[in-house]
Amino acid sequence: MSIASPPQKPRNRKSEIDELLRKYDELIELALEKIDYWCWNVSGDPVEECYAAHSTLDLGEIIDMYLKGRDRELLEKIENELIAKMGEEKFNKYLSKKEAEIARRLERVAEKLSRGV
Repeated sequence: MSIASPPQKPRNRKSEIDELLRKYDELIELALEKIDYWCWNVSGDPVEECYAAHSTLDLGEIIDMYLKGRDRELLEKIENELIAKMGEEKFNKYLSKKEAEIARRLERVAEKLSRGV
């Protein structure tokens, strides 16, 4: 009998990448939550204009504005790991898709608010 944990099955590369992408997406969602807070509680501009203005920012600008300290450091670490595992070209393709998705989400919110929905 042993008190040591049984050896764990090695994770495959795809599951490692999927886990890193999940963590990356969680940090991006945190930045989007901060945009919500800014637009509703701090900005002073009409909420729909605030969302519309944010929809024109690229992902790097959103990250620079809304992720600080430990969250920013963790995001950078995950980015580096993803680039090492996926390759820079594939990671940049993922970022482009993510950036377009975020812009669409912000635009939809701005449109709904301007219509009073």
